[in-house]
Amino acid sequence: MLEFKLTDEGIEDAIKKLPQRLIRTGAFESLVIALQPTVRAMKEDAPVDEGALRQSIGFRFRRYRGGKTLYGAVGPRRGVFGNDGDQPSRRAHLIEKGHYVRTKKGHRWVAPNPFMARAWLRTRDQVLKLFRQQFGNRLYAEVEYRRHTSRKGVPKML
Repeated sequence: MLEFKLTDEGIEDAIKKLPQRLIRTGAFESLVIALQPTVRAMKEDAPVDEGALRQSIGFRFRRYRGGKTLYGAVGPRRGVFGNDGDQPSRRAHLIEKGHYVRTKKGHRWVAPNPFMARAWLRTRDQVLKLFRQQFGNRLYAEVEYRRHTSRKGVPKML
């Protein structure tokens, strides 16, 4: 599971003036769109012999400190089961970091396959760019809407 935070202290004052509705929905929808390249890259990089692992890859989203800090986690979701009844979320970290396997002669090290880290490093700049673009468009639309409406919601005459 890869975890990251998007925090921007420069727009903190502007965010305080915006309605919470825009912050909640706009940030969430922007992050949903922005994380799609990472989810696709993770699914492409997942080991071929781990079929249910690809199907379980998704993301979670949280907001902290009044919407100023966005928290996202991309990786295998719980509750997805393979054909043999196992949960890929219980073994993905072993594939990512490596692990020991018992053998008749002792233990054998299985080399790590950091497919999640590779996917994040490959798409990190794209995710940040997409998020800024999407959220910026939503902020611009809200500012334009507020600029052209009066107190009662009636459009102003230009």
